[in-house]
This record gives sequence, structure tokens and C-alpha cells, in this order.
Amino acid sequence: MKKIFTLIAAVLCAVCVNAEEVDITSNFTYTWNENESLVNNEDGSITFNSVSWGGMAAWVATKDEADQDVPADWSGYSKVVFEFAEATTVNTQILVGEASAWGNPGITSLECSFAGKNMGAINQIALQTSDPTTIVVKRVYLVTKDGSEAPVDESKQDIDFKGIGSYDAAKGAFVLAAGGAGWHSKWFGTLDVKDWNTLVIEVASTNGDVQFLAQGDKADGSQENLMITASDAPQKYIFDLTGWTNISQVAFQNFNFPDPSIEDWATKEATALETTMVVTAMYLSKEAAPAEAKTLYSWTGAEAGATEVGGKAVASDGESVNYLNAGADGTEHYTIRVNKKKADVESEFVEITLDEALEADDQLVITAYRNKDTDANGTLYIQFANGAVIDEGDEVVWNNVYLGQQPNTNTYAVGEGAGSKSFKLVRSKASTNVFITEIKITRGGATGIEAVKAVKVIPVNNFIYNLAGQRVDANYKGVVIKNGQKFLQK
Repeated sequence: MKKIFTLIAAVLCAVCVNAEEVDITSNFTYTWNENESLVNNEDGSITFNSVSWGGMAAWVATKDEADQDVPADWSGYSKVVFEFAEATTVNTQILVGEASAWGNPGITSLECSFAGKNMGAINQIALQTSDPTTIVVKRVYLVTKDGSEAPVDESKQDIDFKGIGSYDAAKGAFVLAAGGAGWHSKWFGTLDVKDWNTLVIEVASTNGDVQFLAQGDKADGSQENLMITASDAPQKYIFDLTGWTNISQVAFQNFNFPDPSIEDWATKEATALETTMVVTAMYLSKEAAPAEAKTLYSWTGAEAGATEVGGKAVASDGESVNYLNAGADGTEHYTIRVNKKKADVESEFVEITLDEALEADDQLVITAYRNKDTDANGTLYIQFANGAVIDEGDEVVWNNVYLGQQPNTNTYAVGEGAGSKSFKLVRSKASTNVFITEIKITRGGATGIEAVKAVKVIPVNNFIYNLAGQRVDANYKGVVIKNGQKFLQK
């Protein structure tokens, strides 16, 4: 027994080697912005006089016999640590290879973990600040691995999304201020994604409209931009990185415009309302992007008319399908009017007959408005051909929205309605008519997940932003973003 215990102890000692610290403070010799400076102090510390999103940097690559740069191999280290002489007063950020770390004001040290990152080829490391300040860096050191590190999930690689501008640590959310729609971005330069299939952003909630962007390069040398607008519901957004070699930036923009019809960008941006978004995770994944859902049926109304594919909508009264409804501004729009009562569903209804029978996992998506001249709630009663029903009852579903405003959209699982080739629509307990502008039934894809497809054009507004997403002018010196592109402004 004693021998077994001794053997186990020996194995543990062999595996768990004491971690060592390797000081690299003296490697920091330059800054990323000409208006910044470094002062080497007698005690070995460095005073960093920074500008917004400049950088205190160290070049750690060496030269070979042909005078070519040879990146440093930091795969044997678990993290890097910056120690400060006093508590910081601004946000700070460490950038090193694929790894990064975000620090809020009031900290005396900041560490960046290398867990799950490829740290085998490092050229430089930098410390950035969100605003101009003076920071005394006491010490910067690497920590060797000691064998106790947690197993790495090789199926994904986390991205430190807190480094994106506008993150409010106290609220645990991104707060996009009213009156602005600038890019809030995290620049990677060339984050290698050849071994990854998708970029995933998990969002718990969004109060307002936010547009996501992922920008990078493909193997054929072209650049691709993937964009999507986030919804209010908890969502998992997947960016398909097929054919990509690297990601240059991940960003989002406040699109919470009360009047989206305004065409002038400066005017529209000034009207943006505050938006709060809770992001729970952002990571690269080896999971393939979900296949696009198949549309079994769609009915879409507009000012010019209505289009229908995959079936036929009819009304018992002969007039509630393709019904012209006028909004508060007088604009008429083709709709499906749901004004019949649940008690009379067998004789008075709107009925959708489909070309193909429904399956349990099919999704029924309805976009609608309430009646424009009442404050009462509108609720639906959906009865499938096999007798199964979806009854919204007294729920607040289609309320306080009229034609011309942003409509409500609700999604229902077909469930027990499977096998039916038709369903009827009537009012439930509420007395208010519901005017449907779109009905869509989809099959396949991934439930609750929206797959993002390539968008080749980024909206051009000609405004200039710094790396924190703040609007700057032509007098600003440093790295800036204009129309989604990064360049150095001197």
C-alpha cells in the first residue's frame, strides 16, 4: 500500500511542476501612437503616457541568420500579467496573438490567459487604454504552465468580447448611447480562423436594434463582411466562416432608429435611441453552420399587393384576405384581417391550405398589427385540420402597434398540428381585429438560431471612428475606422 501511495505521489510531482515567472518588462520599448511616450524608471518600472487606443508595445520576435523575424514560442506559458503601481482610472486591454484581456478602471493588475489559444508564434504584445492617461507599469511577466491547467475544449475558442467598446461592467451589458450609431468594434488584425467553421455570438437579451458585423479575408484573397440585425429574444447568432483565413474585426452598431425611413445617415444617426444588449458568450467553433430552413408556405402583404407561395389563403367572408387596411398616416397596406370569433370558427374564418403536410418541428411565424383605432389587445386562435389548437387567450400579444409602426412577430411550433394540410385563423377572447402582414412556415435549420450569410456591402456614411467606436474628426492621430475599414490617420 505504501509503495502504491509513493508511486502516485511521484507521478503527481512529475505532472505538477511549480509555475515560474519570466519577467519581460524591459522588452517594452515603443508605442503604437506617435503622441504617446514611455519613460524607464530607476526601479525598473515604466511610465506609459497614453492616448485613446494607442499602445505600449514589445516586439518579442527574434532575427535569424537571414535577418528574418522568428516569432517567439509562448506555448509553454499559461498567461501574461501586468502589475500597476496604482489603481487604473480608465479601461485597459492586453493584446497578444490570439489572446486578449479587458480590464475595468480601479485595478492594480491585469492578466491575460492563454488557455485554448495558439501561442506558438508571437511577434508582439501590447497594452492599450480607452482614454488618455498615465499608467506606471511596475512589472510584466509570463507564467509557465505547471500541469494543473484545466483541460481545453478544443471544439471552440473563446473571444474576450468585453474588450469591445461601450461595455458597462456594472450592468454586465453593452450600452449603446442614444444619438449615435458608430461602430463598437474589436480589432484582431489577422485572427487565424482556418481551423474554425463558425463564429458564434450568444445574446441573452436586446433592448432595441443592433447590427452585428464580422469582417475578414478569404482564401482567394477577397474580403467578406457578414452582417445581421439582432432581435429582442435570446438568440444564438452564427457566422459561417467557410473559406475564411482570418477575422480582422467583430463589431456592432446601434440601429435603434425610431424612423427607419429617414435616408440621410447623419440625421438618422442623431435619432438613435439607447440600446442595451446582454452578450453571454462569443467564440469560434468547429461546429458547422446550420443549413438554411426550407420555406413551406409564405404570404406577404405590401402597399403594392400581396404574394403567396406554397398554398392558398381564403376567407369565409370573401374579403378578409388581401384586405386593404389604412394606417394612422393614411397609407394603405394589403393584409389578412382576422376579425371572426373563436366560437364561430367552423363557419367564419380565414383558412390557409398548404401544398404539403405539416411536421411537428415546423415553425409558424406571424407578423401582424392590432386595429389602429383601439387600445385593446389582439389575440389569435389557430385551429389545425386535425383539431389541434394554439390559443393565445387573454395574453398581451398584438397590442399598441398599428400599421406604419414596427410590427410584432411571433413564432409558434406546429407541435400537435403535425399531419395537417390546413389551419384556420380567428380571434381568441379579445375584441380587437388583428391585421397580418406576413405568414411564413419553415422547416429545418436550427431552432432558435439565426445563420448569417455574407453581405458584400457595408453602409457608407463617411464618418471616422477610433478603435473604441467613438466619432473623431480629421485632426485625430492614430488608427481609425472609416466605412468599416481600418487605417492609420497621421
